[in-house]
This record gives sequence, C-alpha cells and structure tokens, in this order.
Amino acid sequence: MPAYWPGLLTGCLIALAAYWPVRTDAASVQVKFYTEQLTVTYDEDFAPSRVNTINEQGLTAFYRLMAKSPYQPLLESLQTHRERLGLNDWLYYRLMHQSVAQIFTDKTDVQRELTCWFLLARSGFDARLTYLGKKVFINVHTDDEVFVAPLITDRGRPFVNISYYFGAKSHLGTPLYLLDFIPNETGKPFSFYLQTIPALQSLDTLRELSFEYEGETYRMNLLVDRTVAEIMKGYPLISEFQYMAIPMAPRTNENIAAAFKPWLEGKTLRQRLEMLVTFTRSAFNYAEDKAVFGSNKPMVAEEVFYYPQSDCEDRVALCYNLVKQLLDLPMIVIAYPDHLTLAVALPDTEGASVTYKGRQYLFCDPTGPVNSSEIGLIPKGYEHQQFEIIGHYK
Repeated sequence: MPAYWPGLLTGCLIALAAYWPVRTDAASVQVKFYTEQLTVTYDEDFAPSRVNTINEQGLTAFYRLMAKSPYQPLLESLQTHRERLGLNDWLYYRLMHQSVAQIFTDKTDVQRELTCWFLLARSGFDARLTYLGKKVFINVHTDDEVFVAPLITDRGRPFVNISYYFGAKSHLGTPLYLLDFIPNETGKPFSFYLQTIPALQSLDTLRELSFEYEGETYRMNLLVDRTVAEIMKGYPLISEFQYMAIPMAPRTNENIAAAFKPWLEGKTLRQRLEMLVTFTRSAFNYAEDKAVFGSNKPMVAEEVFYYPQSDCEDRVALCYNLVKQLLDLPMIVIAYPDHLTLAVALPDTEGASVTYKGRQYLFCDPTGPVNSSEIGLIPKGYEHQQFEIIGHYK
C-alpha cells in the first residue's frame, strides 16, 4: 500500500465526520430554584418505570429496573449544582424533587416520588419507602432533631418522612407498610442542618435601623437578602439551638462588621457587649410568632433583618451571631419554658450570672428591656424559674 494512503484515509474520515449527524442522548430542563435559573441535564432515555402494583414486589422491581437505566447524567447534574451552590442535604433534595417534577410532567405522582427515592439512595443516603393504598412515602435516616413530620424507627435507626413536606399529609396517624427492600442499608444519614447559607443570587432590600446607646443615636442602612427568608419558608422544624448556629451570609457579615467597627473602637469589652445587646433589644419591633405567622416560626439571624417583627428566639439567634462574629466571646443559650435568652462569658462578671462547666456567664437578654443597655440582669419575671442550657459557643 502506498505510504500516502493512511493520510488520505484520515482526511476522508474527517470529511465524513463533518457531515455525519452526531447522535446525542442529552436533554435538559430549566429549573427555577429560588433566585437561580439552573440547567439540569439528563439522558433522554431515562424515565420512571411503570408501577404495576404498589406492594413489596412491584416497588422492588421498580428500583431494580431504574438501576439498569441511564440515570447517571441526571444524578451528576444535580450533584454539580449542589456543590457549586453549597446546598445542604435538604436543599439538594428540594432541587431533586423540583427537577424530577419538571422533567417527568407526563408521569404519575407515584412514579415521580419513586424516582426521587431511587436518586436519594443512589446519592448515598439510607432512604426507605412506606406505602398504603395508592400512595408512597420517602423516609430518610437522620441523626438530626426534626419535629412535626412523621418519624419511624427501623433496626434502631430513626427515619423522617420527607414526603410530608411536599403535601403528603392525608395519612398522618395511619399505620403504613414499610418496604422490606433496603437499597442502601449502610447509607449516610440525611442532614437538615444548615452549616452555611447557600451561594444563591441575592435579592436585596434596604433596611434602615437605629438604636441609642449612652445618649447617642446610631443609624445603619443594611442591604438584606430576601433569598434567605425564602429558603427558610417551609423549612423543616429543627432543634432550637440549630437556628442560633446558622451563620449569616458572608456579605451580610461584612456589612454589619463595617457598620459596627467604628462604633466599637475605643470601648471596653463590656461596653461593646452592651452595644450589641442594645441593638438587638431596640432596633427591631417585637411580636410573637403566632400574631405574625399564625404558628411557631423560628428565625435564623439573617431573617431578623428582613421581617418587620421578631421575638425572643429570633433576637437570641441574631445576638449569638453578632457576639460570635464581632467579639468572639464564649456563650450559652438558656431556655425557660416560654422564653429564650443568652449569657456571655466576660472577664468582668459584675451582675447576675450562670456557672457552666466551671466558667461564669453573664446574663445578656437580647430581647429586653427595650432601650436599655444594662446587662447582668436575669430577665424580668424569670428570676426564680428553672431553665435549661440548650447550646453553647466555645
């Protein structure tokens, strides 16, 4: 064969490739996830199997058929968005649930729910199914304290019914069948706790705040991100201290630090703490959750800037974050039967205090008295009441 033929053959192949149609199985859907417009990709041949019967055999067969399908592109797309946006497990599942609903509009509710169950198991979680009649429910193993949603225990592991948060509430209190088939028995626990605020695009609202300290008025114009409030709407009810531990967004922290830095300069540590406590007492209007929301609505610190009213739990969340960020002092969160407050460890311990693990913490109630800067006082009316320490910093 002449030496020039291989080059000629390669050129022909390149020319043919230019005109030969390239087959692709990729498809995509646009998902509006809070402030983000996300492109979620998937294999067009991936689709939920038919469910002939909702029983042990039918549901097990569904999972095994799905395991043979081209599910990986969808799972990889969801996980890519999760990593980029910094989503915790709960928000990752919300994105998954929303994406599956938009991709498979022509499928039944049961098929879509089972697809989410399958994808959760393939994401590494221990996800179990309960069922009754024509309904199926997803339950995830968690080590977190989660309230209101139905809980089950299997083999000593607690599971939360997350289908509850998407409208599956008609079977509350009714015994359900638990599927014996376990797709990922050693799967990791599902976390509802927020370690960081996700990196979603912000929706800013300007909030004007003011308070008085030692006869001087201080004013702050703060850009508040409404996205955080949207994230927390409908968020599962978690343990009280976890709301305190959720940090504010980095930009909010920076803006608050920029405002307070010149105000705190030249003041003693006690005066700095007094100023922060005065701010949480006096810069916001007070109202109980039931009067505003109709039910219990714990806020994270950032929400206090967004909503026009807040209560004692919310003020503690804000003050906890402010003291942690600006003063980095040890704190404990104190819970009375109907009130939440804060105590802070200061070198200057003048005033009412609590001893916890060998250290004294000064009462610094973030809720009241309004327009007062005095710390070291037990909240009025609670001087002789029993309390519980539900969390601490440092």
